[in-house]
Amino acid sequence: MYYLANKLNSLNIPTIYENNDINAFSLNNDINKEEAIRLFINEKENNYNLKYIINLDISNIDRNINNYAGINLYTNNKNIGFITKLNSSLNKNINGISKIYYDNEYDYIRIEIGSNNSDFNSIKRSINILSNSIKEVFNE
Repeated sequence: MYYLANKLNSLNIPTIYENNDINAFSLNNDINKEEAIRLFINEKENNYNLKYIINLDISNIDRNINNYAGINLYTNNKNIGFITKLNSSLNKNINGISKIYYDNEYDYIRIEIGSNNSDFNSIKRSINILSNSIKEVFNE
């Protein structure tokens, strides 16, 4: 989401925002969604010196906490340190807002916020907390 990239840039965390229709790209190229994501990630890794790659999406898990949209963090062993610290920071601010899911299928960080049932304001509040937590962990 552009909103998160904009917030991170305003917090002096250099962020590149990529807005591609992954579903259309995968259909047009006869590949699955994960392969399409990996192609975009490989292209960015080859052209930029990136510390973390985050794929942001909407969750299919409907979970709201005190007017905030729930945040699911997916990671592999490569990013576990960052995600564990991020999860701690998030839950320090709003207890129960985020959960970690370990998945070695992802060689990037996947963050899901809210669901199709979440309203824009709850997602926006969660992105604000998320961006501040990313800054906290990023600057450690």
